[in-house]
Amino acid sequence: MQIDQYSLFFLIAMIATILSIYLAVSVYRLKPSRGAVPFAWMMMFVALWTGAIAGGMLAATEATADTWMFFRMTGMVLTPVSWLFLILRYTDKEHLVTTENILLVSLLPALSILLFATNDIHHYFVTEINYFRSGYFLIDDTWSLGPYALVHLAYSYTLVLIGVYFLLREAIRLVSRYRQQAIALIGATLIPLVVNISHTFHLIPQIRVNYDPLGFVIAGIILAWGVFFNQLFDLSPIARSILVENMIESMIVVNQHHQIVDLNPAAQRLFGIDRAKLGTPVEDIFLAKNIPPPRLEEQEQRYHTEVHDSQGELHNYEIQSYTIQGQRAIRGKLITARDISEQKRIQEQLQYLAITDALTGLSNHRHFYELLDSELERSRRSQMPFSVIMFDIDLFKQINDTHGHLIGDQVLREIAMTGKAGLREYDILCRYGGEEFAVILPDTPLSAAILTAERLRMIVDQHEFHIEEIDVHITISLGVSTYDPKQPVTIKDLIESADKALYQSKSNGRNLVTPWNKNGTGAVNG
Repeated sequence: MQIDQYSLFFLIAMIATILSIYLAVSVYRLKPSRGAVPFAWMMMFVALWTGAIAGGMLAATEATADTWMFFRMTGMVLTPVSWLFLILRYTDKEHLVTTENILLVSLLPALSILLFATNDIHHYFVTEINYFRSGYFLIDDTWSLGPYALVHLAYSYTLVLIGVYFLLREAIRLVSRYRQQAIALIGATLIPLVVNISHTFHLIPQIRVNYDPLGFVIAGIILAWGVFFNQLFDLSPIARSILVENMIESMIVVNQHHQIVDLNPAAQRLFGIDRAKLGTPVEDIFLAKNIPPPRLEEQEQRYHTEVHDSQGELHNYEIQSYTIQGQRAIRGKLITARDISEQKRIQEQLQYLAITDALTGLSNHRHFYELLDSELERSRRSQMPFSVIMFDIDLFKQINDTHGHLIGDQVLREIAMTGKAGLREYDILCRYGGEEFAVILPDTPLSAAILTAERLRMIVDQHEFHIEEIDVHITISLGVSTYDPKQPVTIKDLIESADKALYQSKSNGRNLVTPWNKNGTGAVNG
């Protein structure tokens, strides 16, 4: 059975309508993607255009065909408008997509629809349409265009060409993967445009049916390829070129097989590679820089690592990986690497300030108790005792009253330095508060702690404090207590015992070491 051109083009019109609706619905699901919504509207207008062509061919009368012609013109008039705003959004010209601009651009198309609806009164749009019937189909054979039709055509073609111009300009700037997306949109637009011009001006007189739908079928195939195989709306390429290409943060995109499919200049600098490395397993470039690669089998991951730059300087990086979810399946992973060296430095500085006494540089009262908690836990595990020495400066108030607080501050600083010189490397000297200091002696029984306290007392007693031309003789009083894991006590009791021993030293004449034991205190004379 031979199929004539009318049956063939009716079938093409139906295919174009169904394909356009399918693309509109599929892309509308990607609403957060830039350009998805205007694309869906444009495809619905195309579906109205081609569907009305098919409906008109099945019309029983010319009056019914004229009604279908109105719907056909509505779709044809609005398609270029939606195309232009699709391209403006797709090329990141969001500032131009305003309600005012949409209304302004739509004024002439609205006039076109109005004039076509009232064409029987004035014939400004079409002076005559000749129909003939071929089997089941009513064919609008020839159109005699009125004076306004040329204005409408010129305006519609101009809107399409403006969009093509924006796409061409941006396609030149894009990397190859995204240039394919732009070219797909350009091709999908120019083909129907050429076919429409050919039909409108009867450039192929042998074909007597409206073959606009043929152009849209070809365009639909191109767009389907762009949507489903080239991620046409998964990521706005123009936004990528503006944002991703200029980001300080390194970004790498990998596919399901962990191969690199895209990376920005920051990542190229960090890993010392270029775009020629696309397709390389991402693990390879991480291991080449001695960076632990992310575990891409996990949904999301975040970890910190250290990286040496080309000058050998150490940087701290935060590595994160995210799943890229496509329409139907996981497309790959986005890996970011952010240099957090400055934040880490500030964090460490703040942490240091939080646990350090600003005047002496020793651990402060708060940190002393944190260290004491840790030492207590360690002692319980090892079953080794540790000791605490509490000491303060004798008659410190007189120093402040006689020489001033600046001299007093200098004395505190020098006591800190002198005290550290009399301790082991792993002993911990802290400023407890005011003129009082505390020492944690790990793995030290009471007898050894008493000897250490006596050594401290003698070092301070014999030290020459020469501060701003002033000679000051300083002595300290000390109290010692010990934590025995076989006879455990609380930290509060431990500190109170050392404090009581300290005040016993002061009561017995100062410049003394007093140990605390279960039977009370005993003094070691200075």
